[in-house]
Amino acid sequence: TKSGVDVPLSMRTVLVNLGSQTNPLGWLEDILIVLYVLAFLCFIVLLIRFISSLKSGEIFNRGNERKLNWMGILFLVIYMVGWGLNGLNYAYAKSAVALENYTVMMDRMSVSPLITGIVFLLFAQIFAMGRNMKEDQEFMV
Repeated sequence: TKSGVDVPLSMRTVLVNLGSQTNPLGWLEDILIVLYVLAFLCFIVLLIRFISSLKSGEIFNRGNERKLNWMGILFLVIYMVGWGLNGLNYAYAKSAVALENYTVMMDRMSVSPLITGIVFLLFAQIFAMGRNMKEDQEFMV
């Protein structure tokens, strides 16, 4: 457009800034962002409480097992909220942008929160097995 000469071009990705246009579902996006931040803050609090519990010498107890379960669930919530935000952004971009011979594609979601949540749930089950073994050993003596 600067020189006025047509140049053949093939674009794979285009980032579009929609500027001052407002998303009609912006309120839902705000709610999801608040939920995302709350889940992350709850995870930080649980992590600090879990670490302090480990420092006190209480490793294999029901409280640590519950904390690990909740940390896993919070990461799964973070993953689902991320999908919701991604879907809202996709729907808004699809309705606001129409380029000739191009389609609006949805961004790929990171699977890191999903994998992290599953790992925390797995550790919770390992801690449950450790707690059961500890209880069995106490009752044997």
